[in-house]
Amino acid sequence: MAKPASIKIRLNSTADTGFFYVTKKNARTMTENLVLKKNDPVVLKHVEFKAGKIMKDRPSRFDYRSARSQGPGVSRFGPPSSRRRAAADRQALRETTLLRPAALAS
Repeated sequence: MAKPASIKIRLNSTADTGFFYVTKKNARTMTENLVLKKNDPVVLKHVEFKAGKIMKDRPSRFDYRSARSQGPGVSRFGPPSSRRRAAADRQALRETTLLRPAALAS
């Protein structure tokens, strides 16, 4: 499968406000770094925006599929034993909170 010509880039403000735009650029024809003058609404001025990479903060769909393909009983939330242990901890916490007022009354 061919690689797409256009890629997504993040235009970061040079005014250090944290504001950014997301846009596309043709990676084949524009090989140099992109610098555009655009409006930064935080400082209410036109400033230069420089191209940067888009960071992925969540796993891809492939990561979830690989957990499913390992078979039943395995999930992305951990092995079944840790889920059972967490359920047992929740049950013990419920029991102690229900018994605590009665123990204090006597």
